[in-house]
Amino acid sequence: PIYEQREWAAASHSWPYLAGLEWKRLMAAFEVARDEIDSERWLDVRYEELVARPTEGTTAVLQFAGLDRWSGLEKRLEALRVSGGRTDSYRDELRPEDVALLDRALAPTLARWGYEAGS
Repeated sequence: PIYEQREWAAASHSWPYLAGLEWKRLMAAFEVARDEIDSERWLDVRYEELVARPTEGTTAVLQFAGLDRWSGLEKRLEALRVSGGRTDSYRDELRPEDVALLDRALAPTLARWGYEAGS
C-alpha cells in the first residue's frame, strides 16, 4: 500500500524498518485469522516461550495438533540449537537508531500482543 511506501521512504528506506513493516502485516493477518477461526482450532505460540522451553513448547504444539511426541524430539531440538538467548538479539545486532525506529513503528502492534516497545 502507498502509506507503507511513504513510511519506508520517511525511514530513509531502512531495511530493518521494511522488515518491521512485513512483520506488522503478518501479525495483522494472524489477528484476522484468529478472529475467523474457532478458538479450539487456534493456538498462539509465543516465540520467547517456545525457545525458553523448546521441548515443552513443541510438545504442546504437537498435542494441540493431535500428534504424539516422538522419542527423538529432544535430540532434534538440540541439533537445531534452539536457544532462548537470542530472543532480543536484534537489539544488539542492529544500530541503535534502527532499534528506535522499529520500537516506534511497532509499538501499537507489540502492545496488542502484550509486549512493550523497548523491552
